[in-house]
Amino acid sequence: MVSTFEIQQVSLTNKHVRSGILHTSSGIIKTPAVIPYAKNGLVSPLTSEELREIGCQSLAVNILPLSIQPGTQTLESCDSVGSFLNWAGPVISFVDQFSSLEKVKKNAGELGVRYEEPYSGAHKRITGKQAQQLQQIGQADIQLPLFQNAYYYAPVDDLKTALKINIQWQQQGESSWGVIGGAGLKELRKLNYQQIGSKDGYLITNLPDEQTEWQRIVHETIEILPNDKPRMLAATSNEQIKLALLAGVDIIVTSIPIEMAHQGQTYINNQIEKVSYEQYQNSQDKINITAQNEVNLSYLHYLSHIHSSVGDHLLGLRNWRWLNSYFNKVRSEIGIKS
Repeated sequence: MVSTFEIQQVSLTNKHVRSGILHTSSGIIKTPAVIPYAKNGLVSPLTSEELREIGCQSLAVNILPLSIQPGTQTLESCDSVGSFLNWAGPVISFVDQFSSLEKVKKNAGELGVRYEEPYSGAHKRITGKQAQQLQQIGQADIQLPLFQNAYYYAPVDDLKTALKINIQWQQQGESSWGVIGGAGLKELRKLNYQQIGSKDGYLITNLPDEQTEWQRIVHETIEILPNDKPRMLAATSNEQIKLALLAGVDIIVTSIPIEMAHQGQTYINNQIEKVSYEQYQNSQDKINITAQNEVNLSYLHYLSHIHSSVGDHLLGLRNWRWLNSYFNKVRSEIGIKS
């Protein structure tokens, strides 16, 4: 699959941030964009139609469990993973999120990644070529190559070996997108880019948990990459979403809005609040769930206390709608010239 990227405007206040359009065979993604990670193909408890209505432009899916259930034959008969998931827009696919590569074996390039198969629990391996074959069956618009992150603070020799293995997997798969790792060493990330060459776009990965270090290495990686190509990463917190946006990341994949909903959290007055707090028990203040639907905070408080799935659903809609609206505002502000 081929994708092309068009930069429209660079922010007047932050030269790293730009608005653009990523063209794919299934439609466009206006960037910067935040994309739901659809675990097992779902952004539960929201439907594909609801996600479209609240402004989600694409889905990111792990193709490996879907290749087992419903299976590759079903995916092939549906023409694409997007069609199977009732999703009409662009789809980003990858092959599993493997545990950190702590013990680096030099022959892993040929043997592939060892993993526990979803559902059956069987121990198996998958190579870069096999991963790409699964991607081709899924026919996603953006197909990321096989990769496995090294332990961020591993010895330098292990990081070098892990990088060599990851580059080998990428070359086996011949993906049009590249993955950039190398932990905290800029020279390894630069080598990663040089070895895989020009791609349609790049996923920045192998990042730490600590915020300052995370921010440093994202900025350094972006400096290495060509300016005219889209940059993508996965964010695991609201702070990472914000920092990635400020750093100039074009596509941010995350499951945070749904995780917040499961924890009874939502955005209120641009702050993250927990609706189960006592202050909301009798509140008659309303918040927008969708453009046509408002709900009392006292009702959300009640749903949270009885652990109702209805609460998860309403907060999930609220959270994704709020985040998409925020990114729409950012794109709009970038386009305003002085």
